[in-house]
Amino acid sequence: MYIFLNEGNLEEFFDTLTAHSNHPYHEPHIYAGDFNAYTAEEIESHVTPLDSHALFHRMGNTNPAHSPASPLTTATAPVADFRGRLLLNMLNSIEFIITDGRFPSPSPNHRPYTFFRKPNTYSILDYNLIAKRHAPLIRTCQVLQNFLPASVTDHMHIHLHLDLPTSSNPVPPIPPHASPARALYHSKRLKDPQTKDAFTSALAKKIANISHTFTRLTTQLHSSKITPQSFADTANAALSEILQHAHM
Repeated sequence: MYIFLNEGNLEEFFDTLTAHSNHPYHEPHIYAGDFNAYTAEEIESHVTPLDSHALFHRMGNTNPAHSPASPLTTATAPVADFRGRLLLNMLNSIEFIITDGRFPSPSPNHRPYTFFRKPNTYSILDYNLIAKRHAPLIRTCQVLQNFLPASVTDHMHIHLHLDLPTSSNPVPPIPPHASPARALYHSKRLKDPQTKDAFTSALAKKIANISHTFTRLTTQLHSSKITPQSFADTANAALSEILQHAHM
């Protein structure tokens, strides 16, 4: 998601996110994007001392200018500190946590800044958010600094790695594939001119269909992209497929 810098109705926006966060307990959901919000190093108020044993301490932005607005603020202007306060209010309401800068907690010398503006202004404006109860699913959450050139974006990617359980529901069976009826050409029938012509025509069509495969394999072999053994195995499989479907 993305919050524009001049976005109005901010309270309504966060109220909508809060109202739509009533997901089934076992289904993890992630809010991710550029919130254009300052949260500094403030810890979500729903994180208890007991929770802290299971959660890494969040490493945030130490710049005082990038702190969220006061909890008692009455500001309505669409500014980053006010957006940060509304974001934290939402997190505390639905018991979500900020994942970037936390899994694992980076060193103080490598803070997880997600935004850079020349000449030397770093900040955290982008977030990955997940329910506190689903924090054990997180393996890593890393900000990929300098992953893309500055000419592409002034934001940095966040890589979130979750260990999700597979569904216990059985996978529905795949319906059988109905192949067209095959024409069988036994060797004794090839004495008949019409049968022989029909077989020759069918075989020629099948050979033509795999000619592109052989051309591709030959090019890959000459450029050393595949080994001679790989060439032979693939070619043999293609020819065997033809012979299995054109019995003589």
